[in-house]
Amino acid sequence: MWSSTGPNVGTQGQNESSFDFKTFANLSTLRKDVQQHLVVVYSLLAASLLSASVGVYAHLTVQLGGFLTTVANIVCVVWLLSMYNLPDNFRQRLSLFLGASFFQGCTIGLLVEHVLAFHPSVLLTAFLGTSAIFASFSASALVSPRRSYLYLGGFLGSALSTMAMLRLGSMFLGGYNKMFEVELYLGLLVMAGYVLFDTQLIVEKATYGVKDPLVDSLKLYSDFVSMFVRLLIILSRNSETRERAKGNRRNAKQGN
Repeated sequence: MWSSTGPNVGTQGQNESSFDFKTFANLSTLRKDVQQHLVVVYSLLAASLLSASVGVYAHLTVQLGGFLTTVANIVCVVWLLSMYNLPDNFRQRLSLFLGASFFQGCTIGLLVEHVLAFHPSVLLTAFLGTSAIFASFSASALVSPRRSYLYLGGFLGSALSTMAMLRLGSMFLGGYNKMFEVELYLGLLVMAGYVLFDTQLIVEKATYGVKDPLVDSLKLYSDFVSMFVRLLIILSRNSETRERAKGNRRNAKQGN
């Protein structure tokens, strides 16, 4: 109902909420060809995650994961990156792309197998949590002003280098377990930052006509998997800690 001072509070709040949602969902600032490129990139990302899931299942059924699948994943990635982005090469590069995700899924299957044996409930939680983090950060990068997150590249690269050096030092100086714990949480934060950085870098490159959907999807896939592995380990360790604490309390009660 309208008054002399304007619309009522409920109508105004509803309009503001609708405006905020439309602003968040509006990607009209991106050129049409860039939007089409992003559709292809995220479609390939979904395909790679499906291929990795098949790899995980393959390991759980026939025990494929191990050193050889790790090497096969590296070979596929290097081979993919060494090939020119030409229409005639697309099918071969797509096979390498899906092969890399499949072999990495087989390797991740080793971790998934352990988690399913001791803490099966955290697997779905880790996947949904990773999906939520990835979707939120990637969407934030898409709707933010251009280049606003590209400055993160230097900081994120330095953070990864620092973590690698600290882990290497802890192997010789001690404190490896504590460093591993720090690396899990800090690494999760860094990879979330890479989602922001890589998403905006993909948009920026596509704006200038540099479009390689397979390589762009590979970057986002690597970010997703890195976050998933870290989050799965964190949740598994937390679940183990809670179960150990319950066991200690139970033993204490029985002792009394």
